[in-house]
Amino acid sequence: MSPRGKLLVALLSAVLVASCAGPGERRRTVHASSDTPRPQSPARRTPTPGQPAARPASPLLPAPTMAGPWRPVRVLPEAELLTFTGVAMRADGSAWAVGAGADNEAWVGRFTVRGWKRVPLTGVEGPGRAVVVDQQDHLWVFTGAPDYAPDMSRSSAARWDGRSWRVTDLGGGLGITRARAIGPEVWFLARKGDAGQTSATVVERRRPDGRWTDTHVPIRAESIDGRTPSDVWAVGRDTATRQPAAARWNGRAWTSVALPRLPLVEGLSALFWDVLARGTRDVWAVGGVFNDTGDEELAQWLIGHWNGREWSMDVIRDEELDGTGLTEIVDDGRHGAWIEAQWGVRLLHMDRHGRITLRQRLEDGKCEGGDVTALASRPGTPALWAVGTRSSCKGGGVRRATVYRAAA
Repeated sequence: MSPRGKLLVALLSAVLVASCAGPGERRRTVHASSDTPRPQSPARRTPTPGQPAARPASPLLPAPTMAGPWRPVRVLPEAELLTFTGVAMRADGSAWAVGAGADNEAWVGRFTVRGWKRVPLTGVEGPGRAVVVDQQDHLWVFTGAPDYAPDMSRSSAARWDGRSWRVTDLGGGLGITRARAIGPEVWFLARKGDAGQTSATVVERRRPDGRWTDTHVPIRAESIDGRTPSDVWAVGRDTATRQPAAARWNGRAWTSVALPRLPLVEGLSALFWDVLARGTRDVWAVGGVFNDTGDEELAQWLIGHWNGREWSMDVIRDEELDGTGLTEIVDDGRHGAWIEAQWGVRLLHMDRHGRITLRQRLEDGKCEGGDVTALASRPGTPALWAVGTRSSCKGGGVRRATVYRAAA
């Protein structure tokens, strides 16, 4: 379930480590053999055997700017009362967006730089929750109940082959939040539960015979990604320790993978929201450190990296921090990545080394406003799409469903 609540000003002075990083600085924690938290000095030090050197604190993060590659390419008419929840790209470069229509029905639309059209999807319950394009360029739309109330309706997987839909009933009690194409397979992540019971995380994969099976992920996962069905990552949280968590699938079973233990002071917890797997030695995860006040209120950003041997993590503190932390990460087609942050009103560019090189604002702080709820890219291409909302000075501040695109 997405985080709620705004950041309290007082949280900006919260201490995550014994010696707090200054505004715009990052502090690296690397995995050690001991469970004892080890705050890393910003200065270089000699690494212990099997342990990489800590990276110096980075320079100040780039200042937020309205200048950047992301632009709204389609602001939908006011008559289209819908809320976007996901977007995916097909091989022809088109973007397919899903969400909830005016009557909370499933909404699916195809977008290009020249125009758009709605593609009717019937015979399903609930709105569109997630969307993905598989290895054969088939579109998959997942519909059903929200993750916070998975027993509200039945869920479905609808496959579009370019001409028609083929709908599979997935049953009740599934609140689907993420979908991924992993090699030739399609996977999804959901919250599962019955009325009166606490929901648990399930990660299901579609077998070659068409059956969907639960893989029994061992953590409270928030996202999954992988390049092949024999090497899949799940990231999220450990509810017992308040620490981020990760697990790896080897084609047969999941194994929890040790992460650097963050030295959290009382009242703070940390988690990963999303993961991007580029290969066996290059996996990135993004999230945040939050103040536990019932609603999760952001204190710091969190970026993790797997190098094939171990995870390292950067904790980033910035005086502009607000909202949800870093919630989504997608490949930029040039060995870097784009990251959604701060209620979707900021889009961050990260280079291949993990440095934030740009923070694009989608609002001017006055009457021009924008935010995104989902990002999409296609491996090997620089084309990127996003869905969200937009308001303008001329429109009186009314937010309308909007599709964004990043110029190549």
